[in-house]
Amino acid sequence: MGFELTRPLFLGAGVLALAIIVAIWRTFPPPLPRGRGRLSLGLRVLIVLLLTASLAGFQVQTTPSNQSLLVAADLSASVQSALDNEAAAVRRILQQRRGDDRAGVLSFGRDSQVEVNISKDPQFGEFQSQPNPHYTDLAAALRLGGSILPDDSRKHIVVVSDGRANLGDAVSEARLLRAEGVRVDTVALPVPIGAEAYVDRLDAPRTLTQGQQANGQALIVTNTATHATVRWYLDRTLVNTIQLDLPVGETILKQTVTPAEPGFHAVRVVMDAVRDTYAENNLGEALIQVVGPPRVLLVENTLGEAASLEAALHSTGIGTASTTPARLPRSAADLAAYQAVVLVNIPASSLGSDAMALLQASVRDLGTGLVVIGGAESYGPGGYAGTPLETALPVQIQTGSPYGQGGRETADRGHEPGRSAKLCPGLDGCRPGAQPHHGGHQACDLSGRWRRAGQLPADRDRDARPRHYRHDGRDRCEWR
Repeated sequence: MGFELTRPLFLGAGVLALAIIVAIWRTFPPPLPRGRGRLSLGLRVLIVLLLTASLAGFQVQTTPSNQSLLVAADLSASVQSALDNEAAAVRRILQQRRGDDRAGVLSFGRDSQVEVNISKDPQFGEFQSQPNPHYTDLAAALRLGGSILPDDSRKHIVVVSDGRANLGDAVSEARLLRAEGVRVDTVALPVPIGAEAYVDRLDAPRTLTQGQQANGQALIVTNTATHATVRWYLDRTLVNTIQLDLPVGETILKQTVTPAEPGFHAVRVVMDAVRDTYAENNLGEALIQVVGPPRVLLVENTLGEAASLEAALHSTGIGTASTTPARLPRSAADLAAYQAVVLVNIPASSLGSDAMALLQASVRDLGTGLVVIGGAESYGPGGYAGTPLETALPVQIQTGSPYGQGGRETADRGHEPGRSAKLCPGLDGCRPGAQPHHGGHQACDLSGRWRRAGQLPADRDRDARPRHYRHDGRDRCEWR
């Protein structure tokens, strides 16, 4: 038996109230006989004590006579050879409970499933549930078990397992359950272990300078002497094949690889042992990033369109590579060979949703630089609004216009309030509702307070420039 206070701070208020009552009683004693006066004080003190206990959440706790038992059985891959013994152990535990105790069964692997609901007459013969066997999350099983045990009885969880949990923190979870009054016991499940060899880990440097060699080191563990074939791979290329006899215990193998191109490269070691039980743990892998001279990828509609930019980059020692939207790298590993990507007046329709999503992921996850050079086919006119490319840029493409609903697209820079772009449809001027001339080409004038894009009629010189002015309270443009 015990007690609990849910709001213990109210005890201080109760002590203060008692002190005030006693002080008043002594200073201004009631006009009553001495015995009745003390009785009056006692009643007042009792009332204050009861009120204080109520406000403080005083609860008397008694220990229930019966208990609820939950058996948590491990059904992961490591105990598959001992399932019959485990089922027999669960049946013995259920049979040894007292008559008025309730019991249930919970099975777990990577996930946890209720095998038998908690009741006074649990019926269990063999395991029926099939949790994911590839991992063992004992912590999650304990958490679920503690949540389904009823509160009107003593709580008891018995874990039947080989003790090879590899997800979560089962010890911390058991301590939390103990603090909540849940008893946790374990029953060790003997599992026959056959010959087993596995790759424990593969170590390799994370970053290399282009031209450097990487020293990979693999740790192989086996519980029996056996012959094995070990293969080393760099990306998808076989680097070396080793035939060796593995002794009992740990064996360290080393291999030197030389990644050539900048970017990410995968180093893998694959072991094939003659005497082995599980082949799933015979692989080790490490990722190496090769950092070369800075390179920038120029994406152009027509190769050579950004020749001046390419020359300027070369003059500072920065290497470049040029490509078209159709030949843009389609994987993050290929794109990681470049420190930055420059889109030279590229519309969203030329890139496609997959390429834009790849650019956004590279900027966000790998820190790849992204530069978009404006033009007649980028930003607002290029259809960037609502695309992953817009999300990757410090630019917000908005629809609407300072001229109302009839206006065209506007592009507002997130870091430059008040600057926008609007279309000036040919000689009709920048007025609401005007349609662009289909035979013209677009041009941008970024020199003024407003960023404007104009539509040049087909019969005008392509070197013409728009002139913006106000007439009758409206912005207009003409070509010269």
